[in-house]
Amino acid sequence: MLLKTLKEHKKARFYSFVGASVKFDRKKIYSQKYMNSNEGDATYLDSYGKVKSTIKNDDLFYIGPGLGFDFMISEYVSLAIEWPLTVSSEKKIMMYSPQIALMIRY
Repeated sequence: MLLKTLKEHKKARFYSFVGASVKFDRKKIYSQKYMNSNEGDATYLDSYGKVKSTIKNDDLFYIGPGLGFDFMISEYVSLAIEWPLTVSSEKKIMMYSPQIALMIRY
C-alpha cells in the first residue's frame, strides 16, 4: 500500500492511498459418468469410465485508491476514517463504503 500525506496538522492528517492484492483460488473438480441399468423391475445407476479431474483457477486481482483522515486521540491511541474504492480484475466494485479504525500502539 502506498500512502501520500496531503495535509498534516499537529494531531491529524489527511492522506490518499493506493493498494493492491491478489487472491489465489485453486479447486480440483472430479467428474464421473453414469448409466442406468435395468434388471427386472429394478433400475440401477452404474458408473463407468475413469474418474476425471480438472483444476479450476479462480485467481482475482484487486486494486484501488482511497482517501483517509486520522486523528491522534492520545500518544498511543488514534482514530482513522478511510474511504477506499476497490475494483476486482472482473471489473466489479468490491468495496466503496467508508471504514473506521481505532488503532492502539503499545
